[in-house]
Amino acid sequence: MRKLGLVLTTATMLALAACSLAGGASASAANFKTYVGCSTSEHATPSNLCHQGDHPGAFFEDESADVSYVVCVSFPIGNELCTGEEEALRGVLYVNKISLAADAAGSYNVIWSVSGQQVGSTAFSVVPRSLNEASAEQAMSQELAGRYGNEYTDAAASWLKCPTAEIFSTEGTTTALCKAEFGSGNTRRFVGGSVNEKTGVSIFFSRRWSRHFHPCPRQFLSRRGIAGRLSINGYSCEGDALMVGDLAYALRAGHLGRHPVAYTHGTNTVGFDESAKLPCTVSGRGHKITCRNSLGDAFRYRVP
Repeated sequence: MRKLGLVLTTATMLALAACSLAGGASASAANFKTYVGCSTSEHATPSNLCHQGDHPGAFFEDESADVSYVVCVSFPIGNELCTGEEEALRGVLYVNKISLAADAAGSYNVIWSVSGQQVGSTAFSVVPRSLNEASAEQAMSQELAGRYGNEYTDAAASWLKCPTAEIFSTEGTTTALCKAEFGSGNTRRFVGGSVNEKTGVSIFFSRRWSRHFHPCPRQFLSRRGIAGRLSINGYSCEGDALMVGDLAYALRAGHLGRHPVAYTHGTNTVGFDESAKLPCTVSGRGHKITCRNSLGDAFRYRVP
């Protein structure tokens, strides 16, 4: 059994350091073994996914010489912490404990360096052991904080939801679909993503825009055979034009009413009413329809 040199360093004990790391690995990087395991045991296997409650470790071994190395960890909240220089004997496996809060979730990145030169890098995610609405939202929130920083954490308005209706299991793996919108002043960002108990947090859509009403090109309506003008304060003339099509059909059929409701098109909208449901008002003797969701995203349709 090979010797395991334990260098247990909690996150609170890690010293902040200005790590000057090269962009690529050194020519002798093949001599180094670096990986993350979900425990600090010498039997821990390399992994890119750990669960809340695990005690991951950053493993290091130089197979050719005695060296001093530094480990830096980037946390989901956006900060980076580094160890001081650690002495490593040739052929001995060392591990630095990456201490996590009990409710930690999100994406981490670990970088090892020797003499200021990067010799290894591993990204890993921490996800809840069991997914529900609360644990999925917590994991997604930490991912958003790490990815967007102050834009998310200091947002004047913020909405995030991973509804129970959009948590499902496929072939034994549970996934939660999530949506978020946040921003300050006139700036907004809409994000779509998921939390998977095996692969972690993923962001598959992100759009940032300045919220103010602006006209959409006429072809968004004309190619659907709809006359009139469409203005939106969001980012998708295409999506809002689809909702106008529903309203125009109801108007032609004579059952629009004074307080219709528009719904965004697409799949996986159940449970996201704050974003997907837009109550409307009809004014100007039926010539102006304004629809707005609870987040403030809106469109105006002027009927000719």
